[in-house]
Amino acid sequence: MDARSLSRASRRRSGVALVITLAFAGAAALQACGSASTANNGGGFGGSSVAGTGGKSMGVDGGSDAASGAGGSLGAGGASSGAGGATGTGTGGTGVPVCRVRIVPLSAPSFTGIESGPMARLRVQGIVQGAVLSPVVWQWTVTFDGVTTVMPTTIDGAGSIIDFPIDKPGAYDITASLARESNCYRSEPVRTVEAQPTAFVLRATADGYPVKETRFVLGSDPQQAVPIQLDRGEPASLFPTRLSTGQALPSYLRVSRPASNFSLEGDTLHGPFSVQLLAEVSYDLLIVPNDAVAPDLLTGVPSSFAARTSLDPGVPVTATLHDVGSRPVAGARMVLRRGALPSTVGISDQSGALSLLARAGTLAAFIVPPVGAGLPRMSVGAASDPGIVLDAAAASLELIVSWDSVMSAPLPVEVHAPGGSAPVEGARVRAVSHEPGLRAGSLVARTAAGDVSLPALGSTDVELTTNASGRVVFAALPVGAYDVTIVPPATPAPTGGAAPAITEVALTVAVGGPVQMVTLARKGLLAGTLLPLSDSVGARVTAIDKSIAAPGTVVSATVAADGSYTISVDPGRAYQLLAEPASGTTRGRAVLETVRSAAGTTPVSPHTLPLVHVVPGVVTSGPAGPGVGGVLLQAFCVAASTRCLDPTLPLADAISAGNGSFELRLPEPAQN
Repeated sequence: MDARSLSRASRRRSGVALVITLAFAGAAALQACGSASTANNGGGFGGSSVAGTGGKSMGVDGGSDAASGAGGSLGAGGASSGAGGATGTGTGGTGVPVCRVRIVPLSAPSFTGIESGPMARLRVQGIVQGAVLSPVVWQWTVTFDGVTTVMPTTIDGAGSIIDFPIDKPGAYDITASLARESNCYRSEPVRTVEAQPTAFVLRATADGYPVKETRFVLGSDPQQAVPIQLDRGEPASLFPTRLSTGQALPSYLRVSRPASNFSLEGDTLHGPFSVQLLAEVSYDLLIVPNDAVAPDLLTGVPSSFAARTSLDPGVPVTATLHDVGSRPVAGARMVLRRGALPSTVGISDQSGALSLLARAGTLAAFIVPPVGAGLPRMSVGAASDPGIVLDAAAASLELIVSWDSVMSAPLPVEVHAPGGSAPVEGARVRAVSHEPGLRAGSLVARTAAGDVSLPALGSTDVELTTNASGRVVFAALPVGAYDVTIVPPATPAPTGGAAPAITEVALTVAVGGPVQMVTLARKGLLAGTLLPLSDSVGARVTAIDKSIAAPGTVVSATVAADGSYTISVDPGRAYQLLAEPASGTTRGRAVLETVRSAAGTTPVSPHTLPLVHVVPGVVTSGPAGPGVGGVLLQAFCVAASTRCLDPTLPLADAISAGNGSFELRLPEPAQN
């Protein structure tokens, strides 16, 4: 076993370390790279005063990497004494292009303090400095524990930004390289991340300041005060323009952070969208123009946005849509997506042709046929299948979309109230194919290198509303099994009758099939007990419908004197239960569990409200500034933590006093 394997084995035994290894191939590249024109001028990567005069003359500064051998300690020194001088021992004078590859974290301030967990992902960016061929083509490999390949997701069109799951503790090896660039300088630092015991995110929201998020760890009781230093940040005036004319481009904008549920939305219909942002924080800026210009997604610090919001139209994409008989499909909608970045929407005409504008990258395609066409929706590149590669240098891209042979039939549904008598008008009936993801057609991308054929996966998801007779008729659906969800109208229950509930049934579409009669189910109950009685009486238990199909309402109930509660819910649904204690207790709010309701009464396991861990703190304006009052403080669990049931739910909140002090009553986390 080599030294690295022994080190990893030791870390796994200790159970507290997650190691991110930035591994780069090419041992010869560990020497400084110089070019013929810089051999006598110290053309290495070293700091300007550590090893000769290298580094600065190439415009590439070793900076903080000097200590690890990537900077001054390996720099190509001065003309007579450095490693890259005329008489040195480096690679000066070889004529090899000089470039340097680095990896930096984007979803975290550094490679320390990262937690693994079922929902955790790490976003990183590759940075290249020096002389490289254009366009730059990035290649990434991520492995877990040196064995298992982890599939990264490309975030930007150039492929320089990726993210990937870190769902297990262990060593993740990230390899970044440039196609056609075999002589780039590469380093191999190993960064060890200590697993945090229980981490939280504390968000501070105040007028006149950017939203500030601080990560802290629960300590012993009493908890050490958490200092929050607000930063005025810098104003960002976001105002997209047309690259060709410089004219204003009215757009919808969304500013968000990769590792947070925080976002700001606005538009530029009447002028710039002005926001205060933290200067050193990396944000995502989504721009969706109101005109025929492809949306764009920018990642970077606020100061970088101003020079990047002049947009060209994007790459034109044309598509032709037809069914198995080569008949054109009119009225279909198509959109391409690269993660959160969509293209414009194309709608096919009578000849089945459409056009749209998109940004470069590996794209997924989504095609929605018109209602009543009897064709399934189709997607390409949305699952594990490959996507469509759109080159930024391409003048255009042509797509040909075809559906496989589909047998369709109408689906008439008649909805009745509980008891089976009266028809229900105004109920929403949603039919979703029971087995989505089956092959339904193909997409051919015609590129300069030739045609690329990709499979298209199919699904059906349509919704209609019942008429006065309680009936809907889906004119044509692909034959097969469907999950049908019926949402009754929001009207009071009839006097003396049972309240109708959201009802899910399995129906089959068949040629010549009869009208499907569906009777709405009755509401059911969730019944549970909240302890201890000394603090649970008067608490509020809320049930939030988290079902994928047609999410329902939010309902709640008050805990009775005996600690019991009952909540009226729809049967066959997934409910997340939250508890909010009454004021004046020594207990904190909690996410209890997610429970599947059934007909009648569904018992819920007894739960105990958590004890409160008091977290004091103070909010100041800058490191030595005065206290800031009126600041909203909210504590969230970290999505990466296995104890975190809902990272969007504030577990505690408080308003800072006039001197900036605050006290959060944070629930103690449950034991693993």
